[in-house]
This record gives sequence, C-alpha cells and structure tokens, in this order.
Amino acid sequence: MMIVVKWLRIMRYHSIRMLRSRQGASKISLGIVFGFFPCWYPTFGIGPVLSIGLTKWAKGSIAGSIFAAALGAVVWPIFFYMNVITGNWIMKLAYLLHIYSGDIAVGGAGWLQVWLRTGLNFTIGAILNSILFTLLGYWIWIWIIQRFRPQLLQMARPRRRCMKQVQSES
Repeated sequence: MMIVVKWLRIMRYHSIRMLRSRQGASKISLGIVFGFFPCWYPTFGIGPVLSIGLTKWAKGSIAGSIFAAALGAVVWPIFFYMNVITGNWIMKLAYLLHIYSGDIAVGGAGWLQVWLRTGLNFTIGAILNSILFTLLGYWIWIWIIQRFRPQLLQMARPRRRCMKQVQSES
C-alpha cells in the first residue's frame, strides 16, 4: 500500500512540475509522446532511460517524459496486448490481400510456428502502434494542454482541507 502512495506522490509531483513549467504545449507534448514511445516495446528495465534520451533528442519536456514513462510502465500489459491484436489484424489483412502466405518456413513442431507467428504479430503491431500513437498523441496532447492546462493543474494539486474542518477535528 505504501508503494502505491509513493508512486502516486511521484506522479503528482511530476505532473505539477510539467504543467507549471513555462514550456509550451508543443514541448510538453513531445515529452509525453516520447516518454510513451519505449513503452510499446519490451525494454527490460531501460525504458525510462530511453524515454529521457529520446525526449532530450527531440528537445521535449523531461518532466513530461518521466510522467509518461511512469504511467507507461503501469499500463505496459495493455500495450503488449494491443501490439499482438494490431499485428494479428494487419497479418490477416495482408493474408486476405495475398501479400503474405501465412506459412513460416521453419521445420519442426507446430508450437514453434505459433510462437514465431505471435512474435511477428507483436513486432509488426509494436512498430505500427508506436508510430501511430506517437504522431496522433502529439497532436492530441497539444490540444489537451492548450485547452485544459489550468484545470489539469488544479486537479493535480493536493487537496487541502479548510481551516475550520481541521480545527473541528482537534
């Protein structure tokens, strides 16, 4: 329970830091989308470092990158599932269009072919999802930040109890 409270505090801190910065919506949006970018792939623990490196390369908001990388680490199983589903959909579409025959030229057990096909579906889905959601997410986050920045900042701030309520409890 304490770990969850600690992570929520860290998320709140970085969201307030991100929203209070004087950086424009474009820089914050770059930080968020490049913070999420490595979350589409199995990075085995170096995802946050990659997020910060990509964000520095794109000259985005580091606070936004940390916020997105922390959030992406929590929702990674959903991203994994989306990659498999997207890749499977693309491979079925390619099979219907006769671009891909559906057979993997590997001898051996049928389970090996199933695992190889699943890996191929995951890889294609990860590439497509990371590019699509980065491009789409950039414009969506710019709009959200420009439109709702004060409201988001108000929501991220910790709630303070009014003085009368504190005195009545004493």
